[in-house]
Amino acid sequence: MSALGWSVLVGTLYQVVVRPSHRRAAVIVGPAVFSHWFLDFIVHVPDLPLYDNSVKVGLGLWNKRGLTYALESAVRLGAMWISFRDRPARSTQTWLFGALVLAIQVYNAFLAPPPTSGRVFAVTALIACAVFAVAIWWFEDREAPRSA
Repeated sequence: MSALGWSVLVGTLYQVVVRPSHRRAAVIVGPAVFSHWFLDFIVHVPDLPLYDNSVKVGLGLWNKRGLTYALESAVRLGAMWISFRDRPARSTQTWLFGALVLAIQVYNAFLAPPPTSGRVFAVTALIACAVFAVAIWWFEDREAPRSA
């Protein structure tokens, strides 16, 4: 139930804060947030509560590290393809950024030592997400056509 609440909240905030030119954008953002639960369902061990923390589910793909990262990479590259397919060609910056994120993911999956605690992992992940979000925003802003 929380996933549905978060989806409605984020979709609404996107509509109010970003004010996209088409309402359809906010209608896409909400379900995109909800889709994360389904991806978590695939990779998590049975620790995702369905309701009131009583019944927990998960398929446990995390136990197969290579498959997990292959799936995540396919989702990431698929999202980039969907994002760019209807637009004019983008500069190589964005594709290089995607390759960098993929390389970091492979490093973390197979070469990096495990995090020392859950808190260290969470803080590192939040910082990385923030840095990546700012970087892609910066790249996209530089690639946007300028009006005279």
